[in-house]
Amino acid sequence: MSMCSRAMTQTVVGHTLPVFELARGPAFDSRAIELLGEALDLALQKLTLLPPLIVQELMANQIIELARTGERDVNRLQDAAIGVLVQRGRQPEC
Repeated sequence: MSMCSRAMTQTVVGHTLPVFELARGPAFDSRAIELLGEALDLALQKLTLLPPLIVQELMANQIIELARTGERDVNRLQDAAIGVLVQRGRQPEC
């Protein structure tokens, strides 16, 4: 997991537990969790401003939910996270 992933995911859950700890367990191996972090990194990097923590958590949850269906394509996972913003009426500024 990249340094940015660790930093971004740790802020989501209060600086102690990476958000993707929620994804640990039999559903995801360590490589899959790494991909989840990478997808969140890419989604956040596309934004001009870092969204509030609650929105970051919604984005992470969207990635996790899609990954639970078997999706492992980082671009599709990233797009799903960005979709959270679009659904809420905020267009990402690239």
